[in-house]
Amino acid sequence: MTSPRRAATVLVGVLLGAGVAGPAWADDGATVFCLGHQRSRLVDTAVMLGLVDRVGADEVRPRSAPATTRLTLEKWRSDEGGDFDQACEALIASVQLEKSGRAPGPGPLQNVLTLLVPLVAGSLLTWLIGLQMAVFTGRQSLAAALRASARLLRNEAEALVLALTDQKGGTTPSTDRLWRARADLVTQLEQVRALRGGWTVPRKVADKLYDKSFLERFAVAKFRSGSDEARAAAEKAAMDAVQEITQDVEDMSLALQRPFRRHPEMTGATS
Repeated sequence: MTSPRRAATVLVGVLLGAGVAGPAWADDGATVFCLGHQRSRLVDTAVMLGLVDRVGADEVRPRSAPATTRLTLEKWRSDEGGDFDQACEALIASVQLEKSGRAPGPGPLQNVLTLLVPLVAGSLLTWLIGLQMAVFTGRQSLAAALRASARLLRNEAEALVLALTDQKGGTTPSTDRLWRARADLVTQLEQVRALRGGWTVPRKVADKLYDKSFLERFAVAKFRSGSDEARAAAEKAAMDAVQEITQDVEDMSLALQRPFRRHPEMTGATS
């Protein structure tokens, strides 16, 4: 069965270890413990803490006192209560650690956190970097596809205009290849719209491609009748319309290649 003195000592140690101020009788218990059979250890503890020098079996000299000073432990407690309490608390904590069979150090939870926090932080950083790289790579690929579709549209437009301006051509050239190139570019624009819902430029470029005025620029009558000046004007109007669209696509591609910047120009009107 636990003795009252041991119970009081354990309670004082628990209170001190938890950082909670105990009642007055607990302080008295600590004093009795330290000035009882633990007097020699109390002096050793105070010496290790740099509070006193041992000058006798249980006599001390405070480090700040003259060299001839000799104080009993009771007198030291009376004169230097704060230093005495510090040494006594340290002694009690040391005794509790001895009884628990473990050295002071971080608890199990702290050990787990010490291992997990860097691991979680490293995994999160790796995930963020991977996510950024995936976003960057995906938008680079979409920008390249946009440019390829715009280039195809321009090439088909140039080929059609060349055929339309050939006065020796007896047959009417087909616009099918140009319209297929147009549909391919619109498909790429729809992907941009799905990715960047706040951008208005992709929709406006698609509207230009299907606008009646764009279609009329490639009408056969504009190239097969009238003067040379009229045919030259028709050629310029057709290619200017294509150039305007390809420039819009190029601006859009550059914005896609900078995914982590704001692009207010993509939410405004195109030229």
